[in-house]
Amino acid sequence: KKSETDLYALVESEVIYARKVAAPYRISILLENGIGAVSLYLDPIKMSQVLRNLLNNAINITKDGETITVSIARQNSVVRVEVKNPGPAIPPEEQEIIWERYRKSQHQGSRREGTGIGLSIVSTILEAHGIKYGVKSANGTNTFWFEINQ
Repeated sequence: KKSETDLYALVESEVIYARKVAAPYRISILLENGIGAVSLYLDPIKMSQVLRNLLNNAINITKDGETITVSIARQNSVVRVEVKNPGPAIPPEEQEIIWERYRKSQHQGSRREGTGIGLSIVSTILEAHGIKYGVKSANGTNTFWFEINQ
């Protein structure tokens, strides 16, 4: 159910929620907003689920006392949202399969065991919206991102 939605307000709301989840682990979550309010046509409930899954995944992998960064930026007519967390690299051969249901990267130690469907849900929702997404893993940082055309 798509409607005009302020993406920044949506992201900010999910970051506030995630900070409460991360607090027991002394994990900080920073929000970097390079665009201010931006109105986009999308399903706010499903996009909240995307953000919550990405943030929960980051919290699960991030060590106590470290920092997760969420950023929103615009380049031309594309708005990019990134969730960056410190952690061991995701091997290139696993970067595609982590989006599949019940598949998760075997390289990472995590705080708790998941079912392996969180990133599958993320990919399903983003694909239904026609939104490009991916992961970049380099230099001790994993960056999950998606890009929305305005």
